[in-house]
Amino acid sequence: MAQGVTVKITGAAELKKNIQYLREHFPDWLNAANEASAIEIRNQAQSNLRAIDAYDTHELHDTMAYAMFPNRFAAVVYSPAKQAPYIELGTAPNRRPPPIDKIKAWCGRKGIPESVAFVIARNIAERGTPERPFLFPAYWSVMMHGHVARIKAYVGAGLRKIAA
Repeated sequence: MAQGVTVKITGAAELKKNIQYLREHFPDWLNAANEASAIEIRNQAQSNLRAIDAYDTHELHDTMAYAMFPNRFAAVVYSPAKQAPYIELGTAPNRRPPPIDKIKAWCGRKGIPESVAFVIARNIAERGTPERPFLFPAYWSVMMHGHVARIKAYVGAGLRKIAA
């Protein structure tokens, strides 16, 4: 059975007041739902980074952020970390190996002998790196399982204020 909101309007003045209330507050309700979803996507992406062990320096994890664009009813979840797209999408083979000093530092943090850094760099250059998505799965999970319900809840709560 569908739930609904019943509004009793007794005159033109009350109708005008309610329409004005909706015009003023509806954008706020949508933006609040978008921000709540953006926060959930960011948090899920951070959790995904830990799950795929892309948590080496914490830079990517710690720089996950979101930005709101209320005039467009939009939010963006992002990381300014340089490695974000390379982890999310992987890399293609490349003639030039990655910086050996970065590979040596990674080896040191992982307890791997630095003597194998050149071999690792050469393999990355020859084969690329696999994709390890963390942001898209977070987006998909939140948008498919909660965003529409969140919008309904925020708008419904606002509409109930009119009915009260």
